[in-house]
Amino acid sequence: MNDILDALSEKLDCRNYGEYLAAICVFHTESRPSLMVYPDTYRCLSCGAFGKTSDLLTKLSNTMLLRTNTKHDFTNPFSRWLRNDTVENVCRKSHNLMTSQPSLGQYLHKRGIAHPEAFGIGYRDDWYTFPITDQDNAIIGAVARANADTNTSKSKYVIPHGQDPNYLYIPDWKLIDKASTVYLTFGILDALSLVIMGYPAMSTTTGKRIDPSALDWLRKRIVILPDQNEEEDAFKIARHLGWRGAVKQINYPDKCKDVNDLFMNNQLIGVI
Repeated sequence: MNDILDALSEKLDCRNYGEYLAAICVFHTESRPSLMVYPDTYRCLSCGAFGKTSDLLTKLSNTMLLRTNTKHDFTNPFSRWLRNDTVENVCRKSHNLMTSQPSLGQYLHKRGIAHPEAFGIGYRDDWYTFPITDQDNAIIGAVARANADTNTSKSKYVIPHGQDPNYLYIPDWKLIDKASTVYLTFGILDALSLVIMGYPAMSTTTGKRIDPSALDWLRKRIVILPDQNEEEDAFKIARHLGWRGAVKQINYPDKCKDVNDLFMNNQLIGVI
């Protein structure tokens, strides 16, 4: 754990992902976290506030700015679910619920994921659960995504406390195994959209930052498909991958900002 992030996590309404914080911005009023704080710099994706993380810590230590917006529930549902259960059982139970009540996948249906249960996706307490599996299909972790239609949590995605933030979400290992080129996205629904179209795809589980060493096992060409305005982060990762790394810069049309948007608008064919 980075010391400066550890210190800031005590002063901000935030979710600590180990390598970065996603926080309610202290420079303007908001209801969802848009302040991204990294060990060296911070940036608000909403108001544009930017600077050195060390300066932010100094500012918050010397003022009464902290936690001044409104109180929000940052409770991680995994903390409750895993009290007397395992990640594997949580995923299986939520998947059983989704399978028995397909209407629970309504939000995912709107995002173009017509049969989420086919990918092991589940539903519990207004959260969608995505199992993270290894090559033998054993569940080794999970990600939960808030149901955007009804869940008021500011945290869009959460992972169990202590889970490796560099885990990859891989919807279909068979596609990865057979391919010579695979695609990496910064969003789970983006990876799912690609897999539905038959592309070998995977996603980070904690946003656009990942330790490139987490990809050492994959000795194949890795093409990163960044969201709009996330190209710089993609190029940083690609440079560390050497011959394996490449970035596909997408000229997103109006009202599209990521791969899932292209998928929903039938504009994904020809882009990859």
